[in-house]
Amino acid sequence: MKHLVTTFAVVSMLAPVMVRAGAASAFVTGNDLHDSLLSYDRVANHTSERFDPMAGMQAFGYIEGVADARNGIGFCISSGVTPGQIVAVTEKYLNAHPEQWNLPASPLVVAALKKAFPCLR
Repeated sequence: MKHLVTTFAVVSMLAPVMVRAGAASAFVTGNDLHDSLLSYDRVANHTSERFDPMAGMQAFGYIEGVADARNGIGFCISSGVTPGQIVAVTEKYLNAHPEQWNLPASPLVVAALKKAFPCLR
């Protein structure tokens, strides 16, 4: 049930981004996520008066939703890891791989989390 609620919340929050993505092969691309994370950084750091707080929170929710839905499948986030850490890991990965921004965002989030939180089984 928790995953269903999380999925619903993420889809509801990302409706404007999904419409904007239009004919793209994915609802949200790495470009969309990167741009939204820039807004998140501006909100979190109070560094600019020109930002879209909704876009930033959408990025945060999207990453949390992917992490929650896929945890234990390819990556294993241990207890004590905060949502902020998960977002920071994803943002660091995106910044290191701008050549992938045109790809769907979900596999990019998964790739970032696999690198940072490998399963030790």
